[in-house]
Amino acid sequence: MSHAMTTRTLAAAALAVSALLAHGTAAQPVLTLGSPAAAPGAAITVPVSLTGAAGVCAASYDVTFDPAVLTVTGVAVGPAATAAGKQLAWAETASGVVRVGVFDGGQTAIANGEVALVTFAVATTAAGATALGGS
Repeated sequence: MSHAMTTRTLAAAALAVSALLAHGTAAQPVLTLGSPAAAPGAAITVPVSLTGAAGVCAASYDVTFDPAVLTVTGVAVGPAATAAGKQLAWAETASGVVRVGVFDGGQTAIANGEVALVTFAVATTAAGATALGGS
């Protein structure tokens, strides 16, 4: 990678969790996005991490992004969700919005850690930083 290439910095953003809590636990779970950097034209994977996960057995959340800069190319189950036997479903619900759901048919709790990995392609014309958000 050339030093002249502008890197893309993806800002971390807190995400609210719509979570199903096992056993009525009153946890305060929080999802956060990682903040990696990538050159224009590159692929970048952004981890979505869960903290305060006591009793969380499923989560649904939206990741927002600038579609002129980033294109979602895939979403994979993260290690914390995999360890709990979870599945993942995702869809672009609008331009610049990808909805991710982590779930299974049971009440197995997810431990703190990465629950999903969102991969983006960075536009070749990208310059400067762009923010990710979520809810």
